[in-house]
Amino acid sequence: SLEDQCTLEALLEGFPEGLFVVDRNLRVLLSNDVQASRARQAEAVTGRYCWELFGCEGGVCPGCRVMDTLNKVVSTRRRLRVRRPGRSEREWEVATYPIMRRSTRSPQMVLVIVRDITEQERLAQSLAQVEKLAALGRLAAGIAHEIKNPLAAVHANVQLLLSADPVE
Repeated sequence: SLEDQCTLEALLEGFPEGLFVVDRNLRVLLSNDVQASRARQAEAVTGRYCWELFGCEGGVCPGCRVMDTLNKVVSTRRRLRVRRPGRSEREWEVATYPIMRRSTRSPQMVLVIVRDITEQERLAQSLAQVEKLAALGRLAAGIAHEIKNPLAAVHANVQLLLSADPVE
């Protein structure tokens, strides 16, 4: 119905992550504007192979989870690092979900949700580096403390000896 179509379009366009639906031949049937703008291609996303969106040369991406979803009827999640010529490397979280038809027992389509996690990963790496430096600082302070305590005792005894009567 028209109302269902409007609802579907609102869901697609309101979804904050890239989202598309592929068929058993890995062709994109439906896509939201977020995914289309990420593809940054002059051609429409619809009708293209999904592996073209990720820049996989010559066919299906290595470790394709869409194929797992179609063949094993399972939802999947994975991280994918993509480097395209002339662009910086990006890291994506890709989730796949089977779309079943009532008339069949096997999925005929797959919903793919793509989230750009590049900045999140950069922040996590920066945080890990800061934590390493903080741990190194605590270690250095502990070592300095352990060296300073015996030296303080030696210094106090030397001062005592210097202030004492030379005859004694």
